[in-house]
Amino acid sequence: MRRAAHNTLSPQPARSPQPARDPAGDIGLRTHEEVYRRLREQILYGGIRPGSAVTLRGLAVSLGVSPMPVREAVRRLIAERALTLQDNR
Repeated sequence: MRRAAHNTLSPQPARSPQPARDPAGDIGLRTHEEVYRRLREQILYGGIRPGSAVTLRGLAVSLGVSPMPVREAVRRLIAERALTLQDNR
């Protein structure tokens, strides 16, 4: 599966990140939230260039996580039109 970055997000003003509460009540970001945040920053600030092809496995390796949280973050970024999905052909 290939992903092409499509830079449609606008940079947001810098502010201190507030830890999210997960359903269990623990303070701290869940892995897929952290992966989403890091991928979004890479898209916004040029770490992933528009039109470049990336893979779930490649992103997972570069972020040091399993493919599952990357898959969830990528789905969210596709819904936000920050990434587009292309067939791997």
